[in-house]
Amino acid sequence: MSTGANDTDVLPKRIAAELVDIVISQVAGLLLFLIIVVLGGGASALTGGPGGGGLAAGLGVVAVLAGALVLAGTNFGYSVGLEYANDGQTVGKLLLGIRVAAEDGSEPDLLSVVIRNVPAIAVGIVGAVFFLLLIVFYPIILAVGLVVIVVSDEEQRLFDIAAQTVVVEA
Repeated sequence: MSTGANDTDVLPKRIAAELVDIVISQVAGLLLFLIIVVLGGGASALTGGPGGGGLAAGLGVVAVLAGALVLAGTNFGYSVGLEYANDGQTVGKLLLGIRVAAEDGSEPDLLSVVIRNVPAIAVGIVGAVFFLLLIVFYPIILAVGLVVIVVSDEEQRLFDIAAQTVVVEA
């Protein structure tokens, strides 16, 4: 079964779903980051407060780095995990009544879901390392994706084309 232009005409819903998913994944990532940093003693390593120095400071730095890795993986894990396990739907897509599908309309396989979410890896890594750069980088990724969606026949982003996936009505 091939998808047609009417099936993929969901741009306003894609934008709204992306905004919902950004809020959910960023709040979850930030909470996990804070939990890891606080439990690992990273707060004193970040602020220079009392932490005992030596081993405690070293463990605090490890906690901050671990928290940054969790924050970096949250975007990617959220999208990949939910799209693969939940019939191509994240929370945002579910709320807006859209889903990711293979170009033939079937459920996408894991590799396709991973490929279409490569930008989330980049955003997570940049965000974990350089938060201020994320403020510039993420809108550029979103803008490029939006332009490609508008000009492509099946309203696909670059990584949807590479993964051979489309976003359709659920």
